[in-house]
Amino acid sequence: MKSNRFAALLLAAALLLGAGTACTPAEQAPAGPTVAEILETLTSPEMEGRVSGSTGNQKAAEYIAGVFEAQGLEPLFEDWYQEYEGRVFQPAQAAPELSLTTAEGEVLVLEAGRDFLCSLTREAVELELPVSDDPEACREGGGVYYAPDYLSGVAWLRENPGGAALSLDLVQSGEVITLMVNYPGCMLVLDRSFASCLEEGAVLRLEMGPGFSEGTLRNVAAVRRGSEGKNALIFGAHFDGSGMTGSLVFPSALDNASGTAALLRIAAMVQQQDPGLENDLIFVAFNSEENGMNGSAAFAAWAAEQYESVSFINIDSVGLADTPILLMPQERGDALAAALEPLPWAAEVVPVGLSYNSDHQSFVPYQNCGSVCFGCDEMVAQTQGRAHTPQDAADQLDPELIEDLALRLAEFAAEQGDEEFVLPG
Repeated sequence: MKSNRFAALLLAAALLLGAGTACTPAEQAPAGPTVAEILETLTSPEMEGRVSGSTGNQKAAEYIAGVFEAQGLEPLFEDWYQEYEGRVFQPAQAAPELSLTTAEGEVLVLEAGRDFLCSLTREAVELELPVSDDPEACREGGGVYYAPDYLSGVAWLRENPGGAALSLDLVQSGEVITLMVNYPGCMLVLDRSFASCLEEGAVLRLEMGPGFSEGTLRNVAAVRRGSEGKNALIFGAHFDGSGMTGSLVFPSALDNASGTAALLRIAAMVQQQDPGLENDLIFVAFNSEENGMNGSAAFAAWAAEQYESVSFINIDSVGLADTPILLMPQERGDALAAALEPLPWAAEVVPVGLSYNSDHQSFVPYQNCGSVCFGCDEMVAQTQGRAHTPQDAADQLDPELIEDLALRLAEFAAEQGDEEFVLPG
């Protein structure tokens, strides 16, 4: 009976958590890598911040496919990958070189990743322009706009997409935000130590190769085939991250190695219990969420056409210590959220009406799809979690919180994986 499938695993986990022992549910369900091991692998320098299209991103996709295969899952497509067209980043090819000539004529050569960060552009950049805090004077190539803050610079670029802007931040200590500005122009962030060098008369010189192009990217997807396969319960998380500049890596642990770790653990736990379901049970790691959600858009279009009903559970940014996990239903996701809410969560799970842009949004246009997202408050992610900064490292996460989330969702898959949560109309 379905009600007994997870009994032993849940009882063991409950006893361990209640007794306060050092053992965790992961130690009772060791099939495949642990949460800590997954986080360590995905946030390692070898993965280069996992920005879509990079060598590190490809390594991450192959790692995820290898974990799925080792767990005995089937590829959803002809192999483990769904290919789609999207923006392929090439940070090594961009190789920005920046120098600053002060008003006194001193030439300072700045190091990428230490002294400055630079957004990537489709075309090669070669400019030598005066720096000015007058936005009007910088239009049409008149200068590099010295904005009072990063967001002001981005807003100016939105109106002047061929221009160049800069702001100051704490680059050398790593307390900076990522630079994926989707305009033809260029956004620079210089370390605050250069503030005194940007007075009237300063000139910036930048040379940079093309940083991205349109190309083929890959989602990673696995499946447990149901006996009927008319409907699908899908778990998803994006595995791409914020990349790197120079030698400075954005580990992208909270956003979203955390969700990917939960996804892989759910798959492992379900495989251990081997439930017999009528519906297909799918696990998909999306690419390029950080740059337009093209990966989930391609997958959602396929799933909506393939199945009569799709229930999608997205996991994006979870596992911060002492931080509630938010349960956010989207259109046609209320019934799914209502079924998930009563689960015996170890962490605090709070149903809320708000949401943020993530891969669950890609399922909204389809009437036969309902979706929810597990995540954290966006402001908390940006401040406490340091999402999109070099400080978004694995050591700020609590693997036990991620493991418990995976445990409960694996239970849900086994117990309610045959339900249809997308109501007609």
